[in-house]
Amino acid sequence: MSTSEHYDVIIVGRSVAGLLTAALLSKRRFRVRVFDVEDAHHGPICPLFGMNTSPIWQKLVEELGLIHTMRTQLRGTRGVGIALDDRRFVLHPERGARGEELGECFPDETEGLLRLFEHAAQYGPMLTPLLEGEMEGPPTRFGRKRKWKRHVEMHQLSASIPTIEGLPAVVENLFSAVLSLAGHFNVTPNAATPAQWRTFWHLCHGEQILEGGQEHLESLLIERIESTGGVYEKRKKVRRLEVRRKKIRGIQLIGGDVVGADYYVLANGARDLENLVDEWPDPERWVHWSRGALQTNPTTQKAPFVGWKGSDTPSATSHIVNGEYWLSTLSKSPTKPESFIGALWHGENESGSYPNVDNGRLDDFGLYHADYEDPFKNGYFVGDWVIPGLGLEAAGLTAWQTTQAITDASSGFFRSGPRR
Repeated sequence: MSTSEHYDVIIVGRSVAGLLTAALLSKRRFRVRVFDVEDAHHGPICPLFGMNTSPIWQKLVEELGLIHTMRTQLRGTRGVGIALDDRRFVLHPERGARGEELGECFPDETEGLLRLFEHAAQYGPMLTPLLEGEMEGPPTRFGRKRKWKRHVEMHQLSASIPTIEGLPAVVENLFSAVLSLAGHFNVTPNAATPAQWRTFWHLCHGEQILEGGQEHLESLLIERIESTGGVYEKRKKVRRLEVRRKKIRGIQLIGGDVVGADYYVLANGARDLENLVDEWPDPERWVHWSRGALQTNPTTQKAPFVGWKGSDTPSATSHIVNGEYWLSTLSKSPTKPESFIGALWHGENESGSYPNVDNGRLDDFGLYHADYEDPFKNGYFVGDWVIPGLGLEAAGLTAWQTTQAITDASSGFFRSGPRR
């Protein structure tokens, strides 16, 4: 098979994790080219959280030279909206404001709320030593397992978290609603993994407000890629991967051109990969999303992201855009949104689906759900299908680990580009 062009690394898929990986590799003098996928499945937009609380994010913006940009274009944080059966409120990032609003909404559950948030404050940061970018990745091989075990013992980490007995049902529903914003559905405090407690802790610090939101963050990263010699393709898109003997031989573009690389980074998730290769197992479960009009209320006016939990309904996460309410929920079969949202919906609905990556895990802490180096010999995964539910921390950590792995793997070869 002949290729019209050859690069050091090709990024398949436009996501924050993929663009971060491309920016880091381009900064390290790799010849990088980024392509989006034909009919890409990006899924609903999720809140930008974890930027202020994740240790890896500070390391990323420093290497990319974005510290000043983040300081000047970040406008602080805002709370996330929560919708329960009988009440609507905003979970404020500032402790005093949060306590005041929760006290008004839960006058009889003060003790349960205090126990919940104290537990989150104690165990949320627990995994920081594993997420600072010093570890090689999930403990899937002998060397990694031994290093992982030493790291866990040195920092006195535990894979289990003590249960909280006797929490009121409404407080458990609050916990479940918050986690639904990160794609973890129907999780109770006593059944949560350490990774899910970390997600809850991240979201308690609110959503980071970056001017222009996720689209602006992506444009900043594309600008950084192009300023360091990388290429972001705005028009050409990937139609399929040419794979032989578990090795990617090239990517076929719309129009028939084939472009090759030494390494490939797959950034959009399993749904896109399923359409790009001949054989790929169907995900066991799907997250379904739908769109409809929402009757406005104080919660949706204060916070565009709303976590929903009703006593007789599955958890759901929503995003309000231009007065429209986007909802996703977890189900083994498609579910009509109006069947569990009822009066909130009116008008025509649009719907779709994307794979749920939250089934099974590669480590005791519930962090890794896929190995970023599998299943191709020269391919890498980045994003929340490797580490689901941690927001920007998942994107940043997988981008950092993949960049390190490619840098190490190619250290014996000459890389194109000007020497600095």
